[in-house]
Amino acid sequence: MERASRLLIAAGALAALAWMAYESVRYGVSGTASSNGARELEKMSKIRGGQVAPWWRDDLSRAAAHVPGDPFVRETLALLMVRNSNEPADFEEAQRHLVAAIEERPGSPYTWANLAVVKYRLGDTGPAFEKILVNASNLGPYEPEVQQIVSDLGLAMYDEVSPATRAAIERMVAAGMKRNAAEILQIASRRGRLGAACRHLDGEPRPAASKSTQICQSMEATP
Repeated sequence: MERASRLLIAAGALAALAWMAYESVRYGVSGTASSNGARELEKMSKIRGGQVAPWWRDDLSRAAAHVPGDPFVRETLALLMVRNSNEPADFEEAQRHLVAAIEERPGSPYTWANLAVVKYRLGDTGPAFEKILVNASNLGPYEPEVQQIVSDLGLAMYDEVSPATRAAIERMVAAGMKRNAAEILQIASRRGRLGAACRHLDGEPRPAASKSTQICQSMEATP
């Protein structure tokens, strides 16, 4: 599950964006700043690594209390809370913030994907988790990080999910294979599901296909 956690937005980049959101609240700047910040949040998901000072959580908590309807502040706080935590209480609270963010901004595939990560970490992988995973897939079919998260969590739960959810997972695996086969093959291998990725190999562009073909052929040759 460390992989899925690393797919969350980088703490360092988030800190800068969080400061923008927090300052907009402090000084009464219009909601435009938060809306712009929400869009930047998705772009920043490409950046990984970094640490965040504990006091960021306090600042964002105060900001969220002042503007409970701001999805950017809510999501940023949730991501900062779970970045370096293994505490169920932190994940429960992060889940509440992400649900609130989705209520205000239901069209963000990254928010749905991040909520799926939190649900998985909590061990809550029932029908609600499946719906969240499908929503992330439907809203962000071409978003690399959404492809990664849905593929990773989906393949982890492949045997337990419904056929409809499995179809959504397959779509994301297929899209990921076309974009970056090596990355999806690595995810599938870690989840013991190489076959789920290899069956989508035909759609992969050259020249990367040759290496991926070797990986899949070696899997087929293994007794």
